[in-house]
Amino acid sequence: MTTTLDALQLANKVKTINQLNEILEEGGFNDVATIWDGRKFHYSLGKTKYDTSLDDLIFCAQLLFTKNANSEKTQLGKVVHFLKKSDEDFKKKSQSCSTLNKIISLLQDGVWDKNAEHKKVFDYLEKQVALLEEVKEREPKEKTFQERIKGNFEAAIIQQSNQSSNPVSWTKIFSSKNSINPPAFHKRIIEGMPYKMASASCRGRRHVMEDREANFVIDLHGQKVSVMGVFDGHGGENAARYISENIQEVLKDNLIKHNPEEITDQGIWDALKSTTQDLDQNFLEEENYRTDGSTALITVIINDALWVANVGDSRAVLHKTDSSVIQLSEDQKPQIKRYKNKIEKEGGCVWEAFGGHRVNGILAVARAIGDRGVKGVVANPKITKYSMNQIPKGARLILACDGLWDTVSTKEAGKFLSLAKKKNLCADHCAELLLKGAYESGSTDNITVMVVDF
Repeated sequence: MTTTLDALQLANKVKTINQLNEILEEGGFNDVATIWDGRKFHYSLGKTKYDTSLDDLIFCAQLLFTKNANSEKTQLGKVVHFLKKSDEDFKKKSQSCSTLNKIISLLQDGVWDKNAEHKKVFDYLEKQVALLEEVKEREPKEKTFQERIKGNFEAAIIQQSNQSSNPVSWTKIFSSKNSINPPAFHKRIIEGMPYKMASASCRGRRHVMEDREANFVIDLHGQKVSVMGVFDGHGGENAARYISENIQEVLKDNLIKHNPEEITDQGIWDALKSTTQDLDQNFLEEENYRTDGSTALITVIINDALWVANVGDSRAVLHKTDSSVIQLSEDQKPQIKRYKNKIEKEGGCVWEAFGGHRVNGILAVARAIGDRGVKGVVANPKITKYSMNQIPKGARLILACDGLWDTVSTKEAGKFLSLAKKKNLCADHCAELLLKGAYESGSTDNITVMVVDF
């Protein structure tokens, strides 16, 4: 039997922030995503099992910091005193994502080092508080429709492709693929599509498989429209499952609605945007007791163009026959300034927790479908268009969740496909080896990889 503790009860039990940290470390809670279950943390105190919501856990940490900092003579005490003095709504805000949360994240990141030479003076923190509280109403310059769908593919590669600190040894993966056995591994050749394609997926080092995928063909004004997508669930599998089961009907309805007589770029763009927003709204209404969410990476081949609509941090990467690599999507991360500004404008906040930037200390993506109650997170997709005339025969497209991209960069994936081309590997072998390369390199997430041959 598990007992639920709120922030006050947990604070009374653990007494100090150090004891709280010890409990979390012993319980293996360094990565929120690995133990995220209905937004509750599960742990043990002695022989008794407890759980505490994420919000209460954050508030508990605040209480413990404040409890140990009553004296204005300490640096931490000065910060707390300043916040109490300058913020009449302190008590209310301390239970939500306020300036105090952001200060707490600074403290947890080592601002209060025991070495006096490393301590940041209070004047510095006071300036940081002022900056955090400053309201900046800087509306971005309105882009034309053509600018919105063009996409900055070169910038995307520069921004996203160099994050891997442990490059995969593809030679090793090629030679040892049969000895790499990720948990719950599945591979399939996808039939009934105009292009050769295959997918590979595994539960990986997680306890539950939350990824889903979809592929289908829609008839629109006598044209065959090919659709492929991958969906990375978080906090549960329900949102990703819902998207995979309903996207075909929702997308078709929107394509017809926005292209009543002929297919136009504006109609396609409107249909893709409406599809992710409708899936979000429908999921929250039809499954109104769910709190989980999902990313959605949707690719549509229509009117001699490859369209990509991305919600979250899954990624689409095109590898051409000349070995050039083009990232067709952008990872929607909360630390990116324009996403961060919109999140804060909608009442949410972004601060560092559990090894990365998270919305309200919870969500590692700036946009998602579902996620009831997470302020500032919406299902608006980043949509780009790429001409099929620029995609030569023999090119390959990778669609994958971040379980791949956490350890394999865009450039590394391109390097692999160049090697695979020399070895004449088909799509299913490519999907399998990319997955196993990510798993072998230490990916801790579910992994789903789809490879499309043009």
